[in-house]
Amino acid sequence: MRSIKLSWSDFKSMHQDKKIPIQMRETENAYELMQPEGGTTWYTHIFKSTDPNYDALVLQDYQTKYESLINQPLQPRSEDGRVLMLPVTLDKGIWHWFCGAGDHPTLGKAKGQIFQVSTGIVETKKVDWSFNDWIALSGGIARYRGATLGDVCDFYMMAPASVPVASANNTGNCNKVPTGLGFNILIPAPGTGAWNLDLATKATPLPNATKEGYWDWSWPDEGRGTFTPCPGTGHYDFFDVPLPMIRFIARVPLLGAGQLEFNPQNPHPTFILPHWVMTCEVTRSKVVLGETLEMIWHMMAARKKTT
Repeated sequence: MRSIKLSWSDFKSMHQDKKIPIQMRETENAYELMQPEGGTTWYTHIFKSTDPNYDALVLQDYQTKYESLINQPLQPRSEDGRVLMLPVTLDKGIWHWFCGAGDHPTLGKAKGQIFQVSTGIVETKKVDWSFNDWIALSGGIARYRGATLGDVCDFYMMAPASVPVASANNTGNCNKVPTGLGFNILIPAPGTGAWNLDLATKATPLPNATKEGYWDWSWPDEGRGTFTPCPGTGHYDFFDVPLPMIRFIARVPLLGAGQLEFNPQNPHPTFILPHWVMTCEVTRSKVVLGETLEMIWHMMAARKKTT
């Protein structure tokens, strides 16, 4: 599920055009309004008088015209009351994309790391890749041969560290705050920060589970997008160490030659941002004379722009 922030004006226009039911989550200083559509949630914030971003006219507009409409059932129905069934989990304009390689930052889509690995010695061999744009991942297939008992494969995703540089005159865009876990979270401090983070190339977002983070992302059709400070209502956070995100495949045994299929019947796509790094690990447990462990794989995904 991806989340895209709208202004109050745009949020109202979308509701008027599409009639998407409005969901609301109340926090101490704001009302978070959401319109879920397929794999996307459009959202905005109406701030209370206790918040510095408070706008009396916006709050009044919400309370008088929209507050009575919130948290209605989400079951979509036609005008005559029939339940509408959506056979796919993708939004309009997102295309299925079956790929056998990652992207290259300058050469383009599927011009990066080929999804293949080969080893004949005792080792754990890693293949890393990423994409230039966000993708929606829903499954994949791996084929292998030459495996012996004890060989395994893993597939996971990491978020690289967000790496700020010190600002000598405290004119940076962020500060470091200890998490208590041995690393720091980077909080916005536009123009007054002790650290400066290059948001275009050195920032890696991690989703904030409660949507009370410090930063938001623009969700462009292509590219790494832009980040904006949203303290307390952002959907993402930055940390100054690399952190694990998802382990899709955990020590799956390989033996002989075969095929691994990871294609759920009713897939719910996982949205992968271009800032994150995916890794396939293949572990060869013993040397077998004349045998080489080989594996290839492809991913069943979707993206806005496929060429």
